[in-house]
Amino acid sequence: MAVLVATDLPENARISAMSKKKKNKPAAAAKSKTTATDSADPADSTTAETPVSTKGLKRGYREPVFAQYFSFVLLLIVIVLVSVMFYEVMASFWIPLFLAAVLVVVFRPWYEWIRDRFKLGNAIAALLTSISVLLIVLVPLGMLLGLAVVESQQVLRQFNSAQALENAEQIRTKLGLELPMAVTHAQTEIENLSSGGALDAETQKRHQASLYEIQYSTGKLADFWDLKRPAATANAPDVDPQTPTNPADTEPDDDSQRSTSPTWQNYLDKLATVTQLHETIIWTDDQPSPLDLPTADAILANDPQQRLATLHEYKLQLGELDLAFDKFIVKQLGGKTRAWAATLLNPTEEQSEIYIQKVTHRLRDTLFVFGGKGLTYILLMIAGSIVMIVSFYFFLLDGHSMINAFKRLSPLDDEHEQELVDQFSKVSRAVVVATLLSAIVQGLLAGIGFYFADLESIFLLTVLSAVLAMVPFLGAASVWIPCALYLYFINNNLTAAIGLAIYGAAVVSMADNIIKPLVLHGQSKLHPLFAFLSVIGGVATLGPIGILIGPMIVAFLQTLLEILHGEVRELEKTAAISTDSPSGQ
Repeated sequence: MAVLVATDLPENARISAMSKKKKNKPAAAAKSKTTATDSADPADSTTAETPVSTKGLKRGYREPVFAQYFSFVLLLIVIVLVSVMFYEVMASFWIPLFLAAVLVVVFRPWYEWIRDRFKLGNAIAALLTSISVLLIVLVPLGMLLGLAVVESQQVLRQFNSAQALENAEQIRTKLGLELPMAVTHAQTEIENLSSGGALDAETQKRHQASLYEIQYSTGKLADFWDLKRPAATANAPDVDPQTPTNPADTEPDDDSQRSTSPTWQNYLDKLATVTQLHETIIWTDDQPSPLDLPTADAILANDPQQRLATLHEYKLQLGELDLAFDKFIVKQLGGKTRAWAATLLNPTEEQSEIYIQKVTHRLRDTLFVFGGKGLTYILLMIAGSIVMIVSFYFFLLDGHSMINAFKRLSPLDDEHEQELVDQFSKVSRAVVVATLLSAIVQGLLAGIGFYFADLESIFLLTVLSAVLAMVPFLGAASVWIPCALYLYFINNNLTAAIGLAIYGAAVVSMADNIIKPLVLHGQSKLHPLFAFLSVIGGVATLGPIGILIGPMIVAFLQTLLEILHGEVRELEKTAAISTDSPSGQ
């Protein structure tokens, strides 16, 4: 019947029907099947409507789905492996790429001005912008850092321990924290006595010598502060115990006119108790010498119970002596703070040498390693600068297409991706422009102040001021305050010290409070505490580049949490709507 109908049609209509049949073969096939079914004998309808087994169809349907899932999982594994390899390959270039992205955010207005002002193409404008940034920013910055390192090495070469000790003495004198060396000697000997250990014959002899040193130092302290001398030294000659003298050449000192205090008397009582206990346990000349006895147990062979009790009491009294001496020093100096400062500023010569050597060796190792490997550092810096400049050029040229490709490949919503991009631009501009501009201005202003204060190493101090100005809560004040103190305590230049302090507080540090608000205009919502911790943590983890990366990581985390919060709110709204809908009832 279908053939007859098609034959009776006009020629044009038949050709049109045939073309539609070729374009839509599935529809035609379905139609022909329907027509064939309709034209079939009604008796065959039972056979046509008989259900066909779907067992084979179900198996044929599941196999493609399983293959698709397996292919998807395999693809994810391959992507993870390739991503790890990609990270390893690019690990050395992440910092240059990051800096290039930051420079794009900062200098893109400059690139657009060059392109629009001179009617240039994108490639030429990006090339000119890259060259100008290299010559105006990167080359001078590298020269400044190199000169600062060279000047710091010269300062360390000129440093000597004698000058440091002399400077410390000047500071002690101006602060009124000068102490006699007898304090340090007595404290050291008391700590040696309280150190513990087996009290064998050799240790007893050392204790006897230490007690003699303590009594001598106590007499010196009594003379220095005009206090009552200890009983053992009240009528003793005022000489060094290590210097042999003729007792006939000295006269006893009158101790009746000297003052005393409860803490001093307590210390003298403890010293007398320790001395008396030591005399009861020490081996005298008329007793057998225990030097050949190997252990303290052998020493205690004669009346061990009594000797053990005496030794125990002796050690307890040594601890009491140490505590009594500390209380006396704190009371005599006017408090724990002054006592701590006086102890810190009055080390022994040996302690001073050890401390100075540790500090100088640490600084010299850090700077001279850089100087010794200067060629390596220079080559690495040049390679990183080349990568950064090349990346900067292509980011300017193809930045928008790269961002669009990232959006297309990212599983996040386009709105969230754009929010991350905007946050990167905002934080980069806030951190880089405001921080660097404020640091440069503060460094230059501080350098002017250092010049008029007649300080040495002005260039190094200027660079340090600019670098530390980028650290929140520290700033350039961490440089000009020590410089002002140096002028007062070391150079004895009170006028210059006061002038530098006023200039630093009113001009240098206030510049930060003026420049940053003008540049930011509320662009950065990062809390000052998180800004400080992010900078410190970034520097500790990533080095100097952490000054920029640390705040950005915190800002990105804040943005991601806001995105997550928005998604959770949307899910809650969707769940609420589905619950209130009639289908959910």
